[in-house]
Amino acid sequence: MHTKDFLAQELEHAGLPELAERGRQGLYHDFLSPLDFPDADLAKAGQSGGGVVDAAPQREFDASKEESEE
Repeated sequence: MHTKDFLAQELEHAGLPELAERGRQGLYHDFLSPLDFPDADLAKAGQSGGGVVDAAPQREFDASKEESEE
């Protein structure tokens, strides 16, 4: 599973459907996002997101080696 989809799935499970949709679009992905700091934007957007949003800066949802090579 692509890490953007894994993040989106976890955001959906956390009850954050709007953030999940942005995640599916790659907005919070290391290489797909047009944002300079996708993790910071996710944290700011989902301050009420609890564990999922808190895990993003911890590198839990970082792009895989394969994704970086794409």
